[in-house]
Amino acid sequence: MQALFSPAIALMNRLRFTQKFGLMGLLMAIAIVVLVGSLYRALDANIKSSRAELQGIGVIKPTQKLIQFLQQHRGMSQGVLAGNAAMKEKRDAKEKDIVEGIKAIEAVASPALVGSKRWQEIVAEWKQIQADGLNWTAVESFSRHTVLIDVVLTFMADIGDSYTLTIDPDIDSYYLIDTLMNKSPVALERMGQMRAKGTGILTKKQMFDQQKIEMSSLMAELNGAIKTLKVNLEKTAKYNPDLQAVLQQATKDYVDSSEQIGKVIVEDMMLGAFSMQPKDYFDMTTVA
Repeated sequence: MQALFSPAIALMNRLRFTQKFGLMGLLMAIAIVVLVGSLYRALDANIKSSRAELQGIGVIKPTQKLIQFLQQHRGMSQGVLAGNAAMKEKRDAKEKDIVEGIKAIEAVASPALVGSKRWQEIVAEWKQIQADGLNWTAVESFSRHTVLIDVVLTFMADIGDSYTLTIDPDIDSYYLIDTLMNKSPVALERMGQMRAKGTGILTKKQMFDQQKIEMSSLMAELNGAIKTLKVNLEKTAKYNPDLQAVLQQATKDYVDSSEQIGKVIVEDMMLGAFSMQPKDYFDMTTVA
């Protein structure tokens, strides 16, 4: 297992900060790969439960992608509403990604999940954002996107329950699942909110006191989420020793990235320099 990930570790060691941040999405992929392997090994012991968990992972993957697309669309919308016309084309392209993402989930999720009130709420709210989003204020757009993302995160918990992922009895798999479904999404959503707000601020080159308070609060929440994620990754490494090196690297990159984002917010935004281009900030804070 260590040999499998050693090229990725070597690559990340050579990358600049912005590239490292983009590759942190590899952590999610790594967790899925290892978890699938563990579940296949468990098939002989508990065929029915392991098969359900494997099916659940197949639904979790496109759901995570949908969350990322919605987070990116939120950030692009903030840029466009702040007057950044250059982001309009990318925003339009991201809408197509979201539509395809919804179709991908509906193709693999159980009829019960697709027919659930929560999923219908997700689809309806997305259609509302797609139709009217550019007619809203930046504040309303941010709020509507964020509420929708929260609902999708809750839907991901529904997936875990439906496919018995949340009651995995093996401790090594448990921490991987918890990282995949809970700890990492919380940290990435805080980063996503900072990306959206920061993109709008850098586009307008002004930051009001209320925005400073909001960004300070998000930085504190991100730091708390990173600490919790760090503990979880350390436990994951403890029970998955073959992954220790890559998980330690992932932990370091999460911490380094959050510190660098905080530095940009304080030194470039709060102090009024506004020297970073909105596109560069958006790209820097986007997980591939």
